[in-house]
Amino acid sequence: MIIVVADFFAADLVGGAELTTEAILEATDKPIVKILSRDLTLDVIKKYENEKWIFGNLTKVKTQILDYILSSSLDYHMIEYDYKCCIMRLPEYHKKVSGKCCSEEIIGKTISAFFSNAKTLWFMSQGQKNWYDNEFPVLKDHKNSYVLSSIFDKQTISTLAELDCTNKNDVYLIQKHGSRFKGTKESVKYAQDNNLNYELFGNIAYKQVLEKFAESRGFIFLPTEFDTCPRVTIEAKLLGCEVITNDNVQHRNEIWFNSNSSVLVSHMQERLEFFWNTI
Repeated sequence: MIIVVADFFAADLVGGAELTTEAILEATDKPIVKILSRDLTLDVIKKYENEKWIFGNLTKVKTQILDYILSSSLDYHMIEYDYKCCIMRLPEYHKKVSGKCCSEEIIGKTISAFFSNAKTLWFMSQGQKNWYDNEFPVLKDHKNSYVLSSIFDKQTISTLAELDCTNKNDVYLIQKHGSRFKGTKESVKYAQDNNLNYELFGNIAYKQVLEKFAESRGFIFLPTEFDTCPRVTIEAKLLGCEVITNDNVQHRNEIWFNSNSSVLVSHMQERLEFFWNTI
């Protein structure tokens, strides 16, 4: 049995972390118990204390619960989707506005200890892992620390494979995002400065997004802060788009991402198998 703790699951919120978690769980035939992080109590931990645990986003877990787990022998594994060590989840931005982040604060020390004690520790990209290793040197000594990457489920991969990408127009797509850190303004400026024909998209169904990628020449995504392994860049790449990004897209320079579609899919499948074989 696998006990999975997260702030949200895909049934509650359709986000990148939630979709990757679902894809991971889809790949095992072991019984799964899902627990929302806000519902994690000592009684729940004791009930399943002999089982294997996977933690995703855990911002709603009480500090005393994390402290209890740290003092226990619980078999737990940690997937870090963003930057839970930072109260803003944007560590470099936090440093810009405050002069420092949270590495010496309670949240930073607790999260680094929790990560350090995990049986295995998984990051979304090498850039994210490097940042953590530099910010929290204790994590450099973690013997079972790996890069997982974003993972797509079988249905998504099948849907992507079915779309026709042979009739591309000259449009570069830009996501109209509610968060200023996703770089919509910066992406529009890039398109204008480089005389690119662009189109903003937003508030449309997921299938429509994929169809737009399939028919468009490119995708511009220039976030202003770290984005550990944004799924939207992978979707665009799998659908034959020229993807224009910056170094805040932290998987940007990884070999698999700069390969063809079959390599991208194989990479996700390999990481998924490695995950289950390792934990």
